[in-house]
Amino acid sequence: LAKGEEHALAQKPVVILPGLNHSDFCPGFDVPGDLPAEVDQEAATTTIGEVTAAFLRLQVAPPASATHMSALALMRAKVAWTRDFMAPYLKAQELERNRTDLADSAEGASPFCARAQHIVAGLSKEDDVRLRVRDGFHVDSSNLEHCHPNWTIAADGL
Repeated sequence: LAKGEEHALAQKPVVILPGLNHSDFCPGFDVPGDLPAEVDQEAATTTIGEVTAAFLRLQVAPPASATHMSALALMRAKVAWTRDFMAPYLKAQELERNRTDLADSAEGASPFCARAQHIVAGLSKEDDVRLRVRDGFHVDSSNLEHCHPNWTIAADGL
């Protein structure tokens, strides 16, 4: 965002339109494998039209005009909704791979897998604090054969 939020909204906004599916962008044709939309085609077309019109207005309306400001407000609202909607997914994705934890793999670690090992072990609270999990993430399956769980008993833990 070196050029700022307004530039990003006018050039390449990324938004999810609630209740719509891919097929709503091509009325009369159902995209194979598409999930059902939550709104009817008329509502979907109205939403698509409003957001598309706002995007186009940001391209042509004078920056200080009411038209430009209204379009900008709509795009901000759509991006904010998308950000809120995607937040849990993006948080989960962060748990999938930590690229900076290189203790056991040059490709990072998976905080989710490390936490899951504690859950799967089913240990008491007293024993769980003694369980130390080392985890390595592998981007492709060529290293998968080296990814088998194992355990070692140590004087101060497992």
